[in-house]
Amino acid sequence: DLYDLFQHLQIKEAVLFGHSMGVNVVLDFCRAHPNLTKAMVLTSGTLDKPLDQLMKSKSFRIAMKAVETIQRLTGNKVFIGEQRA
Repeated sequence: DLYDLFQHLQIKEAVLFGHSMGVNVVLDFCRAHPNLTKAMVLTSGTLDKPLDQLMKSKSFRIAMKAVETIQRLTGNKVFIGEQRA
């Protein structure tokens, strides 16, 4: 946990850098501990939660239609990671 690291290293204030999913880590940390944040540098990420952003994407909708088609044509369930489609 980033807060625990700050405490262990006795960091009183820092400029936080977030890239990709790190943007969400930095934003969440800054919301919870604004007094420890001097500034933020955010790059190549999203203000939304990553999973929310994925669900909104056209690519995800296309992929899910493909999964549904495979399931319908084969009669088999398709597993994506730990989730069952």
